[in-house]
Amino acid sequence: MAILFGNIDLIGGNIKLYGIHLVPFMEDTNNGKITAVFAKQDIILGNGSDTILNMSNITNVIFNTQLERLQTVRPTDAFVAIKQNFWMMDIDQANTSTNVLDDNITISGGGQIVESAGATGGIVYHAMIEAKVNYSICPQNPLSGCALSQNFKAGGDFLDLGNSYISFHNSCDGSGHVDFSSGKYVTYNGKNISLNLY
Repeated sequence: MAILFGNIDLIGGNIKLYGIHLVPFMEDTNNGKITAVFAKQDIILGNGSDTILNMSNITNVIFNTQLERLQTVRPTDAFVAIKQNFWMMDIDQANTSTNVLDDNITISGGGQIVESAGATGGIVYHAMIEAKVNYSICPQNPLSGCALSQNFKAGGDFLDLGNSYISFHNSCDGSGHVDFSSGKYVTYNGKNISLNLY
């Protein structure tokens, strides 16, 4: 699957394309399971006005490289995953390909979000390891797995430094349990926090 990022102005008739992300999918014909991989190192084009998206530049070598990512070993360490900008999703269709609500979805990966506004800025690292989701069982929270968030932000009068390690549980209460939290978030240690997913 190819995802194009752009800015489309229908009234003004202007279209600017900024990049393309190639997301490989693979279906195991024996059990119907689907695997998808999304990585930050997908093809990104420049933001200049002379940027031209030429699909003929995407060779078989590029597509084959994307497909090889499907064989990547899933991350098992959240502290390693946050450095990767790499997400893997496994979908078990539960033998009901027409009903997506009962799919068992497992997500593992991590990345960074850089924020900058005026004199303030920082970076948020985030990761999920073996987060299992099934909407028909619980639409409010993952049923198992864990997540990690690390904040490093500063500017003006504030400093936002903190880590949170959150585990998920099969109680469908819309929350995750903070196993460990430090810095600005130390008061959340041992508490359940709302995930606001629903």
